[in-house]
Amino acid sequence: MFRRPPEERRTLACIVEETVQVLGLAADRATYFPTVFTNDQARPAALSLNDKVLLRTLYDPAIKAGMSLEETRQLVPGIIHRLVTGMKARGEQALYQD
Repeated sequence: MFRRPPEERRTLACIVEETVQVLGLAADRATYFPTVFTNDQARPAALSLNDKVLLRTLYDPAIKAGMSLEETRQLVPGIIHRLVTGMKARGEQALYQD
């Protein structure tokens, strides 16, 4: 529950969505749920756990500048698996610890 006027919440939701786009998640083409990109009715003002996992994946140290798309695609499932396994064991803080 937010105690802000709807206009302010809409502004906050827009800022969150645009920031996530700048960081690299596919803007408005997300095929996963929940995400800040697929819920126009609720206008989420915070990242979903899915968004956090994908952002953390994008910035994983295993992904290096200059890697080909195919090299990156091969790494991503393992990175996501490691992050999800870590979250199951230690909670969301595992996203921010190596």
